[in-house]
Amino acid sequence: IKYVFWALAGITALIGIFTFLTALVAGEFGGALVGLIITILGPVLIRIYCELMIILFKIHETLVEIKNK
Repeated sequence: IKYVFWALAGITALIGIFTFLTALVAGEFGGALVGLIITILGPVLIRIYCELMIILFKIHETLVEIKNK
């Protein structure tokens, strides 16, 4: 899951930077703002998602241990 996080965070950051620069060249302030938001919030949201996945796997592992007792 760590590799998935880093891959998705990198892709999201690149998309955000691309959106930001494209909007700046086009002269759109709103698009540039969206690009900044994607660059900052994208990796944070992906981190939260990955942490939730880790929690689910740990819950599953604990339930399997309880079942095997």
